[in-house]
Amino acid sequence: MKTFRILLLLTVFTFGAHASEYLDNTVLVRFNNFHKDDADINKILEQSNAKIARRILPIEASLRYGNTTQYKSSNNSRYKEILDAEEPVLRTYVVEYKGNQSPEKFCFYLMKNFMEVEIAEPYRLQKMQGFTPNDQYIAQQDDALALISAYDAWEIYAGDSNVVIGISDNGIDQFHPDLRNNIAINNKETPNNGIDDDNNGFIDDYNGFNLDGGSPEQLWGNTYVNDDHGTVSAGIAGADFNNGIGVAGIGGYSKIFPIRIGTVELGSRYTAFGYESMIFAARTGIKVLNCSWGEEGVYSELEQMIVTYAVANDVAIVAAGGNQDSNDQVTKFYPSGYKGVLGVGVVSPFDSFLSASLLGPQTRIMAPASGNYTTTLNGKYTIPTAYTSFSTPIVAGAVALARGQHPELSATQVLEFVRQSTDDISEKINFYKDVYPGRLNMLKMVTTDPMSIPGIMIEKVVLKDNTGAEQDRFFLGDTVSVELELKNVLGDATNLNFNLSIAYPESFKPLTFTDSSYTNLNLKTNESKTITGFKYIITNEYSEYINFRLDITDDDDYKDFILYDYKSIPTITTFENQDIKFSISDRGAFGYAQGKSGTRRDGFGFIDKSYGDALHEAGLILIENENIVLTSFPLSTVDGSFRSIKSFYNPSYTASMMTSDPFEPTRALIEQTVELPKHGHWVRVKLEVTDSASLGSKYSLGYKFDWDMGVEYQYSRNITDFLEEARPGDIPYEKFSAIYTGHKDSSQVFGTAFYSYEDDAIAQAGGYEYQALTSNLISNYMKTGKVNITNTVADMFNIIGMRFTKEFAPFETKTCYLCVAGGADKTALTESLKECASNITYVEIDYDNEINFNSTDNSFEISNATYKGVEVYRIDGSLVMKTVDNRFDLNNLNQGIYLVKIEFADRFIVKKISIIR
Repeated sequence: MKTFRILLLLTVFTFGAHASEYLDNTVLVRFNNFHKDDADINKILEQSNAKIARRILPIEASLRYGNTTQYKSSNNSRYKEILDAEEPVLRTYVVEYKGNQSPEKFCFYLMKNFMEVEIAEPYRLQKMQGFTPNDQYIAQQDDALALISAYDAWEIYAGDSNVVIGISDNGIDQFHPDLRNNIAINNKETPNNGIDDDNNGFIDDYNGFNLDGGSPEQLWGNTYVNDDHGTVSAGIAGADFNNGIGVAGIGGYSKIFPIRIGTVELGSRYTAFGYESMIFAARTGIKVLNCSWGEEGVYSELEQMIVTYAVANDVAIVAAGGNQDSNDQVTKFYPSGYKGVLGVGVVSPFDSFLSASLLGPQTRIMAPASGNYTTTLNGKYTIPTAYTSFSTPIVAGAVALARGQHPELSATQVLEFVRQSTDDISEKINFYKDVYPGRLNMLKMVTTDPMSIPGIMIEKVVLKDNTGAEQDRFFLGDTVSVELELKNVLGDATNLNFNLSIAYPESFKPLTFTDSSYTNLNLKTNESKTITGFKYIITNEYSEYINFRLDITDDDDYKDFILYDYKSIPTITTFENQDIKFSISDRGAFGYAQGKSGTRRDGFGFIDKSYGDALHEAGLILIENENIVLTSFPLSTVDGSFRSIKSFYNPSYTASMMTSDPFEPTRALIEQTVELPKHGHWVRVKLEVTDSASLGSKYSLGYKFDWDMGVEYQYSRNITDFLEEARPGDIPYEKFSAIYTGHKDSSQVFGTAFYSYEDDAIAQAGGYEYQALTSNLISNYMKTGKVNITNTVADMFNIIGMRFTKEFAPFETKTCYLCVAGGADKTALTESLKECASNITYVEIDYDNEINFNSTDNSFEISNATYKGVEVYRIDGSLVMKTVDNRFDLNNLNQGIYLVKIEFADRFIVKKISIIR
């Protein structure tokens, strides 16, 4: 049995909005099991008025089921790696649906109603991110080419025509005179005959491929579009080299292959098929993929899956680090932020800082964009603008050179090698020095042996508390130990030294390092090791991402650094056993909680892995004296009444919750203990309410649950009823309530139970037709007992809880329990709720006579044998003292009000004290 605790504080929160752009009526869906026949999937989807648009990986193009013999020799070590990466991709589809539902809601609906669906995400649109050869306009490229030492590099090595750079963009003019002869022709394909001649899964991919093809207006092999973004990128990376006309591509004699990822409907600003272009590159042997596009902010599991698959197939992905469209210079951006991708920022032709470039862990190399000259539509040429869209193909061209010169390097190795083939320009930069990566130096690249330097990558970051327990969240005053799992993908390294610091924010330091170095690490090629000993104290509140910098040196002149970021205060904690998965927010919500991106919600509802997820919203209710109503969910314009002062931390630790109002900073302290069995379709939440303000109040505690059952958004056909048969025999009728919600046309149900052993506890429950809730309604619903149930078929919600009829004595604690469960039918749900409510031993012990306070020296002495320790908090929730000694004093505390929390083996009590000096 795992135990988790949380404590909340009354306040009001508001969040800013940030919304991604999605393709209408289109989503990405990964199913739990592979189906070779699309008809099996369509049978599932047709219940939702949806159907498969396409697999993201055509089955005939897969290694497992296709005709390819590539990598299939038994001694090829990459065969299993590719198969492992391919497996989840083969279970993933682009799905189109009819109706007016938003993509977010449709994804929520799929995951909630179909246990066959593993994950569903909106189909996110990506924004476009803006020797001397004898080419005619080479002089107009001089500022950019000279800065990166391209001329000197070409004198030594000018590329290999067997290396192909895929140009993943909104469209490319394939017939531009400075591009057409440098396109890698697929001679196994007959152009524009509507047939997949080479059986690679793609039709008419002769001299380009249009992922929006398939109609007379949009041929599969035609990548032209009336916007020059892709043609500009193509020319920078791979314009025909040394051909006496036009400009020279950075990739020298490397070839290009146009991949159109835009649509007519979306125009030039957005692209639709960027990640599918990675699938195309993986299956067609493209060695470098230029992606001058992306989206800020939101990580996608399915997008990372596709990147992993492409990298396993030896595609070196080079992507824009992102343009600054918001106020944040240092922020997340994808796909450059995904593992396996090299993200590119932009500098001026004079190495000066450009605010157009986003910075952060995803931006790992810089290059110029302006000071260059390149191809545009209709056989013409243009000057590229100073955005990451056009610094990215410079690096992609350089990666193609490196792949030609060093064909033995894998995609991961070549990106790490090129990333380090740079000049340090941080001294020329006045801002963001510690997050600023090096600027590409092609001469250094072609004259350095890749295996003469290490290539250190952070594979995993592990954070531990001062007991050595692994944690994923920490708070003010905590000491954090950091362990870094490193892998060396290039040459053997000896005597490496590491120093960990904060790179961003610059002027405000939320942490203080007490141990920041590790020395004398030896790491062979492809060897992984974990380094430990880094330690810091959280000294200031900071709720945004912190960029950490790991500097790497050796005993000679080798220098490198890696960035990673971490956010210490997430708002959601997710719990999971073998049968269920759910989240609880720091503000008291059960299941989903509103995230900072407006309509996007964080966490998981209540997923029964056998029956699905039907929870729309649920949250905590606390009522004082029948007229003060506090909730974790919005009432009218108020976002919620609780604020966490010490959130979920580790299963063996306590996190506290307080309520407050403008007149009394501490009213009632509530402890939630989440008890989760290893097996079982239920979770129990133990709720302990303590009157911490000596007000003599009466309290009621409960939850609102809004279950949405059914398909096709037919929530108006929900039903609800009491489930008295779930009550164990040892719990009196008046102290137990249970209620379920189902669908008129389905046996599947979800439900809750609430009970208490307190002598003044009266159970409350009701099922109501959906309506806008007010404080008065909730207060009325929580004092009518178990009589209100609607017999209508409608969209429903439930109120369930416990009313305590006697006033609380000062610091008195009363206990009640919530059970949440799912079932295939009422019988299964009844069994789960009864099991949950039966699985408990209740013992009431009064410890007050065993806590002795000596006023002469301000000391406490605890005589109970089950005493475990004490924690002292300020009213703002910050921990100021902690000890396990059974005798302790408070003489080192400043004047003020404190909460003294004394923990025993089976409970804790909280004393509020005032220190006056």
